[in-house]
Amino acid sequence: MVSDRPGFSDSYALVPRGYSHLEFGYTFGYDRGDSRRTKNHTLGKFSLRTGLTDEFELRLKWTGFSFTESLFEDTSRWAGRRIMSNDHDDGGTDMSIGFKSPLLKPKGLIPNLSVIPAISLPTGTNSKSTGDVDPEIRLAWKYALNDKWSIYGVGLATALSGGEGRFFQSGASLATYYQFTKHVGGFVEYYGLYPSARGSDCQHNVDFGPVILVNDNFQIDLRAGFGLNEEAPDFVAGIGFCVRF
Repeated sequence: MVSDRPGFSDSYALVPRGYSHLEFGYTFGYDRGDSRRTKNHTLGKFSLRTGLTDEFELRLKWTGFSFTESLFEDTSRWAGRRIMSNDHDDGGTDMSIGFKSPLLKPKGLIPNLSVIPAISLPTGTNSKSTGDVDPEIRLAWKYALNDKWSIYGVGLATALSGGEGRFFQSGASLATYYQFTKHVGGFVEYYGLYPSARGSDCQHNVDFGPVILVNDNFQIDLRAGFGLNEEAPDFVAGIGFCVRF
């Protein structure tokens, strides 16, 4: 069983024909910049992947509900004193539909390579949605160094909508995975978004954690990470699950 969790990178592997994966989890993020501190809880991160044929996987994804709390410096209304105020921005995120199909099979130095096109639909609440249909394409690859150790990653290109119109965003990741035992592995991953948002700098991140295969049809993963520059969150942590049926 190979899931698309827990990091930024999607797996090159397809769900076998006749099977489905339900992947879901929880992520906490914390960021501090200037006089503002932001905490974000994302509950859901659902992904339903179904193997329709040996060469085609149907994918439905939803990041889930996002609960964002911001703490920032403010001025009191009456005395003009500096105080700390907070603000909440909660709501559902957009859903997407897509598929995964293999492009290359490993041969010599050629890695596994799959293409993952998707379309994001404006199903989220106003503050969490881009407000339009956004296309995306990913290329997911993996190269096995030996029976236990592999390197993998993705390349991303998307056209995101926003209040000032659509803009182009690219992204990439590079990760390594090591299988310590039959049931326990671990990963370390770099990933970036270029740019992080319209008119902003790029975002660079690192995350890592264990992946535990409880049995042939159930997996648990944990991850923690941090940002490498000001645009990235200071800290990210999460837990996730994958069920095959």
